[in-house]
This record gives sequence, C-alpha cells and structure tokens, in this order.
Amino acid sequence: ANPLNYLLVNSPSGAAIGTNGVITWTPDQPQSPSTNTITTAAINSGSPYLSATNSFTVMVREVNVAPILPVIPPQTVNELTLLTVTNTATNANIHSTIAGYSLVNPPAGAAIDANGVITWTPNQSQSPGTNNITTVVTNTNPYDLVNPLLTATNSFTVIVREVNVAPT
Repeated sequence: ANPLNYLLVNSPSGAAIGTNGVITWTPDQPQSPSTNTITTAAINSGSPYLSATNSFTVMVREVNVAPILPVIPPQTVNELTLLTVTNTATNANIHSTIAGYSLVNPPAGAAIDANGVITWTPNQSQSPGTNNITTVVTNTNPYDLVNPLLTATNSFTVIVREVNVAPT
C-alpha cells in the first residue's frame, strides 16, 4: 500500500490536518458564531496517482464569558466626605457588552453608575462603622443562545471614621 498524504483544500484560519488525517481546530472568538466548510484531500504517492476529497460543515457556537470585576482593597473614609471607587468590569468576550451594574444591600446613600463608579458620602449617623459594599455586573451576548447573560460579583470593606466637629 502506498502511504497517503493529507491536506486541507479549504478550511477556516487556524485549522490543521495531521499526517494521520486528523483535523484539529480551535476557533477564535472572531470566528464565532459561524458556519464553516472544511474540505480535505487524501492523496497517495504511488502509481497510479489517486486522490479523494471530502467536505463537511462545522458550526461554531458562541460561548459567553462572564465579566471580571477588579479586586478592591479596603477603603477608609471620613464621615461627610465623598468616597469614590472605580469598580469597572472588564469584558473578555468581544461579542458581549456590559448590561449594567448594581449594588447589593448598599449602605444608605451609596450608588453605582453605568461605568461601575461607586460614590458614597457617609452621614454622621453612619460613623464610626464598617460597611460591606457588594457589586454585581451583568453582561449580555446576543449570540450565546444558552447563557446570554452572565454576572460577576465582588465585595470590599469601607471603614467610616468619626470626625469630631467643633461646637458652634
């Protein structure tokens, strides 16, 4: 028997075929979602020269990836002083967008904006005190039919210091 040589005649970027005819391919994010045709050829090196081709379709499904919130170190703030913490998520999936941020049981007056920036001015009744601020961020991916919405959560501590105010 004459040995066979395998080659890809038509394939998506990154696909390969081994000397044993095994095709490997790990689609990149820009290649999803998509439908791809892969055409292979098997060629013998003998006489007579013979070859065969084969085509098949590979559908690449999109898989959403959860956003990532940063690690926020403990914060210290004086009462009646504005605390600003940038808690903006990164989104590794090129097809996902940040759908929104929310705070879970925040201290009274704390808020988060559409960019993940937390602001809070603790009032006098909130000091001295230790507070936990928990953020939830959600992304959305219209191409992922299984998990189009994914979330991430982080928490950090805010210590509010009492400030003595001179009498008037």
